[in-house]
Amino acid sequence: MNYKKKIEDAFDIRNKNGEIVPFVQNQAQDIYDQKRKQRNIILKIRQTGMSSKILADYSIDFITKPNFWNVSISYEEKATQRLFIKVKDYLEAAMRNVQGVPVTLKTNSKNELWNSANDAYFYIGTAGSRAFGRGDTIQNLHLSEMAWYQNTEFLKGVTDAVPHDGRIDIESTANGFGNAYQLTWEKASSEEGSAYTPIFIGLADVEEYNFSEETYLLLMGKEFVIRDEEEKLLEKYAYLGLKIGHLRFRRWKILSYTPEDLKSGATPEKLFKQEYPITPMEAFLSSGSPFFDMEVLEFMLKQSKDPIRKGQIDTQGEFYV
Repeated sequence: MNYKKKIEDAFDIRNKNGEIVPFVQNQAQDIYDQKRKQRNIILKIRQTGMSSKILADYSIDFITKPNFWNVSISYEEKATQRLFIKVKDYLEAAMRNVQGVPVTLKTNSKNELWNSANDAYFYIGTAGSRAFGRGDTIQNLHLSEMAWYQNTEFLKGVTDAVPHDGRIDIESTANGFGNAYQLTWEKASSEEGSAYTPIFIGLADVEEYNFSEETYLLLMGKEFVIRDEEEKLLEKYAYLGLKIGHLRFRRWKILSYTPEDLKSGATPEKLFKQEYPITPMEAFLSSGSPFFDMEVLEFMLKQSKDPIRKGQIDTQGEFYV
């Protein structure tokens, strides 16, 4: 199915200025379309519109596929409400923009939508607020900002409810090491791989953050003169598509952070790396609350060698593979 065409024909979306405009996919959403499989784990910078895109895909299925169960799980209640409003906006736009669209909302509750025209179902909730068991079958599952879930005990039940030909989309910004999201990403990105396709959307992938000289001059009131550390970044990451315009955005954003933004104790440079990482490793090293210097850790990781053997040591001190 050509989801992009159906979305752009039917849906409207609120832009960053709060205006209702036709949904036109952005660069990050196109990258996702090109790379996605049945099960995906997406590591992203801030404000890529990834939840908007995934929910739009699921809303097309809600309209067109009988008996389809679509489930979206967010990390906290306010975010859940935003996702719910987004889906309702899509459906209302489709009813305005497409003549005879088969949508009749039977249930219009806080978290659930039923399309009585085809008996499709959409549930949008908060992590841990509802358990899914063996009797449930979910065709589309969206786990939004999974790295920030406080409750992860429900994850096995909800993912087990998706059949092998169902779709799972896990998307999040990074939140340090050791959580369920980071471990799932690490496995998917390893040489062995997993059932999930890893998709990284970094700073260099987003043209919106490739500021022109005119944009920088308008925002800052002076011309951009590149600094030594920025030259080094450009040389280091040019192979990923990093451009001087991304560095203009970086400079502007770092200078825009307020004391409230930095109340966690992060420096402006560290906060920028958390929110707009260039690589997956930078995303994880910069997020969370690392004790060690992240640049030293990154250097050590690059110098490290593969182990001679991998295995476990039991309680008796015996090593086994």
